[in-house]
Amino acid sequence: MAFLRSFYDFTNTTKMRIGSSICGGNTIPGDLDEVRIWDIVRTSEEIMGFKDAVLPPSASGLIAYYDFDNQNAVGGGNNSGETTLEDRTANNNDGTLQNFTLDGATSNWLVGFHGSI
Repeated sequence: MAFLRSFYDFTNTTKMRIGSSICGGNTIPGDLDEVRIWDIVRTSEEIMGFKDAVLPPSASGLIAYYDFDNQNAVGGGNNSGETTLEDRTANNNDGTLQNFTLDGATSNWLVGFHGSI
């Protein structure tokens, strides 16, 4: 498991990338199921203890929560209009998918686990 420390200020218009480098060409060779961004330090025990759990969007210190569950998308189908990655917290830090084909088995929404919150 890799840990990344970042200094993004979510109070302004700074853009953040998930899954690639701003330099281009460096992408994650796999699928992302969930990304959580905190404004508090989490211990390794907290990270490991909750890594497979669905969190309530109101969890203390959670400023962005991307579960990649798009209820309107069809896994592996034509999803060309489904480009919003919703932030599940009340902070509304929604993202926009870019450079995805959104049609077919790759570069698209996947069928995944929809856990309860």
